[in-house]
Amino acid sequence: MTYQHPLAHLLGLEGLALLRAWGGEHHRAFVEARLAEVRRLLADEELAGHPGVDVEGGATDETVRSAWAVPAVVLLHLQKG
Repeated sequence: MTYQHPLAHLLGLEGLALLRAWGGEHHRAFVEARLAEVRRLLADEELAGHPGVDVEGGATDETVRSAWAVPAVVLLHLQKG
């Protein structure tokens, strides 16, 4: 069984972007923006308080999608804010 949390996913994406910057692909402003986004994500109580989901092996796209329906709405709200 795999545990998935929307905050972990978003922090991982920001981490990948920071690693690419570490390798020379981006400039200071990009890195500062990514770090600010990480701070914002960590400060978001609704996102941090999400319980996450346990995904069993062999889960279909539909079962995973239904488990993530509420977090997706939260993420869309965060993107607009």
